[in-house]
Amino acid sequence: MTNIHSILLILVVVASLTVLLWRWYGSHTFKRASVLARKVFPVWAAQGPFHSGKESATAMRHAYLAVLGSEEAERIGTAEAITNHAAAYDRDPATWERTRQEAARSAGSETESFVTIAKGLAAMDSFNKEFLEGGGHKLELTREVDGNLGIAYKKIWSDEEIEEKKKQDGEAIVSGVGEGLLSDSSDEAVELVAFLADAYRVNTGEERDSASAIGRAWLACLEIKNEEPDSEFAQEFQRLNEAYQARLELKEGALEWSDNPGAHEAHLMRRYNNPYFPEERRIVSKWDIEEAKRRDKDDYILCQQQFAELGKVIESLSSGVTSGVLLGLRERLDDFILSSMGVGGPAKEIAVRADQLRDAVIEDLRAAFSDDEETLQKIEKADVFHRENTRRFYLPVLAQVLRKNSPVLKEETIPTILSADPLTISAFMAPLPDDTRALVRLEALKLMQEALDDGHNDPQFEEKVSALEGKWLS
Repeated sequence: MTNIHSILLILVVVASLTVLLWRWYGSHTFKRASVLARKVFPVWAAQGPFHSGKESATAMRHAYLAVLGSEEAERIGTAEAITNHAAAYDRDPATWERTRQEAARSAGSETESFVTIAKGLAAMDSFNKEFLEGGGHKLELTREVDGNLGIAYKKIWSDEEIEEKKKQDGEAIVSGVGEGLLSDSSDEAVELVAFLADAYRVNTGEERDSASAIGRAWLACLEIKNEEPDSEFAQEFQRLNEAYQARLELKEGALEWSDNPGAHEAHLMRRYNNPYFPEERRIVSKWDIEEAKRRDKDDYILCQQQFAELGKVIESLSSGVTSGVLLGLRERLDDFILSSMGVGGPAKEIAVRADQLRDAVIEDLRAAFSDDEETLQKIEKADVFHRENTRRFYLPVLAQVLRKNSPVLKEETIPTILSADPLTISAFMAPLPDDTRALVRLEALKLMQEALDDGHNDPQFEEKVSALEGKWLS
C-alpha cells in the first residue's frame, strides 16, 4: 500500500472515531487533521502492539502529549477523544492493529524523537503512580523558554494535605512500635514501657499508656539517644531497649521465619536490622511476623481461587474460539501472573503454572492462525513485547513493590530496591526516564553512603552502585 493510501486510511479512522477533530478545525478540518494524524498516529503506533483499548488509549494520550505538549493537548480537549478511542479499539482490535501497522509505516523523520518523549512519559506516569503521587508530588513534562523539554517536580497536594499524610504515616509507624511493646508481657518489655510512659508524662503532663503514646515516646527517646548519647537519660534508655531486644532474641536467625515467605513476611525480613531503612523500621517482633503470615495466607487463598476461576474459563472454551477471546485470556493471564508473583511464597508456584497456561494459549493462537500471516505477526509481536517488557517485573521484589495493597510503603521503595540484588536494581532503574533515574540514583547513593558511614558492609556494594549508574546487568 502506498504512503498516500496509508495516510488516507489513518484519516478515515480519525474522521470516524475521533469526532473532536471536526470541532477543533471547522472548515479546515481535513487539512489540519491530516497534519495531526501524520504526526500523532505514527508515535502511537510505535508504542504497540496493544493488548486492550485501555493500553492503546494510554499510548495515544502519550502520543498527543509528545507531539502537542500538555497545554495544547488540554486546550483542544483530547481527553474525550482518547476515551472514545479506548471503546472503539475494544470493539474491533483487529482493524486497529492493521491501522497501527499502516501508521507505523508512514512515520516521518521527526517521529523517533516524539516516540522517545512518549515512552519517557509512560515511564514517568508509572513512577508518579507508584512512588510519588501518594506523597503529594509528581513529575511532569514541561517546555522550557528555549523550547526544549524538561521534567519538573511538582506539588499536587496542598501543604496541609502533605503534612496530614506525613502525620498519618508517622502515626502508623509509632503505633506499630507501641503495639509490639504493649503486647509483650516480659519483664524487659514491662520495664521499658514503664520508662517510656514516665518519659511521656514528664514531657507532656499526661498519663497515657496507649500504643500511640508509647511508640511516640520510644521514637523521641531514640532521637535523644542519637543526639545526646552520653546523657544519663539516653544511656538508661539504651540499656532498657537493648535488654528488651535481647529478650525478643532480635539477632540474625533467632526469629521464626518461614522457609518460603509471602510478600508481607518477606518485607519484614527485608526491614529487619537493615541499615537502608529508618531505625524504627528495623525492629521486628514475633507479633509482626505472626500478623504478616496471616495476611500472606489470606492472599494465597485468594490467589488459589482466582487461578481456579481462570481454569474454569479455559475449560469452557470451544474448538471454535475466536482470536479476540484468546487474546483476552492471555491478557488476564499476564495480569494474574504478575499479581501472584507479588503475593510471593507458594503463590510463585501458581504463577509458574499460569505462565505455562499462557504458553499453551499462545500455541493455540499460532495453530489457529497458521494460515494467516498478518495475525501470526501480531501474535509474535505481542509475545515478544511481553517477554522483553512485562517479564522484567516477574522478579519477586519488583512484583511486590508494584502489587495492589503492597506491604512496601511508598517511602520505602528505594530502601527496598537497595536491599535486593544488583540484577533487580538494574531491572528497576532501566525503564526510568533519565531525570527520574537521576533522582532515584541520588537518593539511593545517599542511603548507601549513610549506611557505609555507620559501619555497614554491603558485600555487593560496588555491583549495586554500577546498577544505579546505568551499567545494566543481564
